[in-house]
Amino acid sequence: SLNIDFMSNAFIIECMGFLGNSVRLEIEDGRSVQMNAWAMNVGVSGQGKSPAEEVAQSAFEELDEVETYKYRELCKTWSKESKEPHPINQAYRLNDATDEKRISKMGIIERGVLISVDEISKFLDDEINGGTSKTLLSAYSNKNISQERMSEHIADRFVTKAGLSIFGGIQPKSLYEVYDSGKASGFMARFLIAFPKKELLLREVSRAKRKAMFVDSVHYDRFVREFVSRTESKHFYWQRDNKDKVISKPTHFYTEEAEEYFLTLENKDKIKMFSGNTNSAMAPIYTKMVDYRAKFSVLLHILHGEESEEVGIKYVKMAQELCDYYIFCHNKLFKDKNIESSLDNIVGDKYLSMEQKVWKMKDEVIRTR
Repeated sequence: SLNIDFMSNAFIIECMGFLGNSVRLEIEDGRSVQMNAWAMNVGVSGQGKSPAEEVAQSAFEELDEVETYKYRELCKTWSKESKEPHPINQAYRLNDATDEKRISKMGIIERGVLISVDEISKFLDDEINGGTSKTLLSAYSNKNISQERMSEHIADRFVTKAGLSIFGGIQPKSLYEVYDSGKASGFMARFLIAFPKKELLLREVSRAKRKAMFVDSVHYDRFVREFVSRTESKHFYWQRDNKDKVISKPTHFYTEEAEEYFLTLENKDKIKMFSGNTNSAMAPIYTKMVDYRAKFSVLLHILHGEESEEVGIKYVKMAQELCDYYIFCHNKLFKDKNIESSLDNIVGDKYLSMEQKVWKMKDEVIRTR
């Protein structure tokens, strides 16, 4: 059976990555969010990350591959002598790519791109310790990105209101090793983490029962195609001036009741952050979750087929349930990370006998559970 946490997390980010900058929610006057998001599935090898992700992503991948096919067909008929500009690949999904490639792609795909990697540990290490995380942080916040080159043969790059979503899987041990490096800049706090309890998943041997447990791929593919078709026609055609610059794009906004409830929840988060009872490491998580609450509410509004630009209170309440889940997973991450660190210290204590280490490790696990 598929792990529902892993599949749902992948599905949410696929939807948000697809929508990207095409969907804007105005929380209140002068304050808005767009749909790009970062997320990780955290689990040990064999816990079922990849199968769940593949089911969630397959329909989006197939639709995006159509754009690459169109691009290749157009390239076959294009020539340098042609007065037409060189064809552009409109596929928005990327596997891991260089910083230059990402910026170039974000310049082409105005609504943003989605980087999806199976194992994200190397990606995180490269970005945090390799010095390119600044570009990603700018793209997360939909800021302008400028990349200047000394060589006269390499064009400078500039992206207006960049948008970038990121998704991947990682094992807990690898995440513990890289987490602190990206904590200071708030890099890691931007990730939505699905971190379910480690369970032994055994295959159902009965063919009939296995079949009943399968995801209905036909129904799921149809749902994704309808979602893509509906959102493309409504959100992807932006108003432009005679220089092709975007003047405006469709904007969602809260009903008065939803806005008041949203701000009430934001105030509760602030009280938690300054109460003294909240883990200090969770403060940036709560900060980022405010924006994610807004993004989730408009995503749920769209997924439920709502046609109005007004987002009601019921979607803010549903969004809060998602936020509660991700906050729970972050708390679990910090707790498990602290246990792991304590056990490593015990193992490395040269003054303890093997028997003492075993008993001390047992006491530590009981204490922290």
